[in-house]
Amino acid sequence: MASTGISHIRTIRSKLSVRSMSSIVRKYDIDAKFHPRPPGPGDAIANAPKDFVGVYRVFFKSGLRLPALDFLETILDYYGLHIAQITPNGFRKILCFLLLCIALDIVPSITIFRHFYLPMSNGDWVSFFLCHGLVELYDSLPTSIKYWK
Repeated sequence: MASTGISHIRTIRSKLSVRSMSSIVRKYDIDAKFHPRPPGPGDAIANAPKDFVGVYRVFFKSGLRLPALDFLETILDYYGLHIAQITPNGFRKILCFLLLCIALDIVPSITIFRHFYLPMSNGDWVSFFLCHGLVELYDSLPTSIKYWK
């Protein structure tokens, strides 16, 4: 998976305004200690300044809260991904996996995650698909989310 590039992601420019960012900070109760700020005009999500990480606002709608879960970082490191490379549904599948582990009192691990999910790349973005022969344990994920980039 590490061979998946982020070149295209570097060309998509942010349209987030200061006003929209303030609304996101309030709505999702983002603590000031995380120094939330909108990208500069024309900045790309993959080119966040040092010590900052850019995320899509739809990730907060999907359940991301700060501080982010350690397991998310484990997945990103294991697959050699930047968070901006994961599709919203891919992100939701990671969160659903974590919730199921918590509900079943199982410590989440890459080994267990890989038993259920395969990463699939569509250019620069990555999602996770259920391994052949397994049945989804949740439903209601949208089949498509328009304008999330």
